[in-house]
Amino acid sequence: MHEVLTTDRLTLRPLETTDATDFARLVNNRAICRMTGTFPYPFPKPSVEGLVEIFCARAVTGHSYHWTILWQEQFVGVIGLFGQAETREIGYWLGEPFWGKGLMKEALCGLIAHLVKLTPNLRMIAGVFTDNTASAHLLKTIGFEQKAELKQTYSLARRQTMEGWSFQFEANSVSSDG
Repeated sequence: MHEVLTTDRLTLRPLETTDATDFARLVNNRAICRMTGTFPYPFPKPSVEGLVEIFCARAVTGHSYHWTILWQEQFVGVIGLFGQAETREIGYWLGEPFWGKGLMKEALCGLIAHLVKLTPNLRMIAGVFTDNTASAHLLKTIGFEQKAELKQTYSLARRQTMEGWSFQFEANSVSSDG
């Protein structure tokens, strides 16, 4: 499951501990961290290094997988897949200099197509804060269905509980061509 994938413009490869410097350089950004539940802001490099090590260790046990997104051979973001069995949670972030280029849509579609080949009845969930309309739009565009209920999720970067939307993807009911 956790292998190198390619799309027209991107390479998705397993996150490595050597990615920590690039990860830290891009993720220590208020606009990115505030849209996640688990990233603090500021997000100092030693904390990022520790998190990257945890992510890499969890891939060995199969509890989560993270792919580095490379565009023109440079690190631009990460996609994470959490949980086990047939329902997994997906999370992602892209460095701000790379927004608006369609890179995350391409990365997610490539990864989802790969995962559906491996698990035809795959179900995925995602959570998005209600003020992250770009991410909500992206998920809808690639075949995720927005659930009606709002959920409360704590944001470390904002240091408060925020309302969020839940999204669900079912491989047997939607195409992931994007």
